[in-house]
Amino acid sequence: MKQLLRMAVVVALALTFSVLPACSSSSTTSSSNGSGSDVPLVRAADAEAMIEDNVGNDDLCVLDVRTPEEYVLGHLENSLNIDYYDDSFRDSLDKLDREKTYIVYCRCGKRGAASVTMMQELGFAHVFNLDGGYLEWEFEQLPIEE
Repeated sequence: MKQLLRMAVVVALALTFSVLPACSSSSTTSSSNGSGSDVPLVRAADAEAMIEDNVGNDDLCVLDVRTPEEYVLGHLENSLNIDYYDDSFRDSLDKLDREKTYIVYCRCGKRGAASVTMMQELGFAHVFNLDGGYLEWEFEQLPIEE
């Protein structure tokens, strides 16, 4: 739990200073989702480090919002799959533990960003969109599970 709290503080500080030009290479950034809300982003290598640092820690959840068909072709290890296009998507998100930290991803980032925004609206405080989504994860040649 201490490690997760420490990670949340580091990420919060990085987000705070990411608006400064000198800090544009920070590990997390925010992007506007078009509705005026900022979506916290995490780069693939930094997400992998977060996942590795939290092996066995149930307070970190990797959430795949792609379709089940996309998921079976390859996904991040131990990720939870909830289909963004499913009619009960918002209800499924609403049932998740708001105290956990979530790394959300889709194919390229759009569904992930929309999901993070929805989660923020539902009261989730620690949610990050994987910058570039699964395609970036693959491009970086990071581990996948098939």
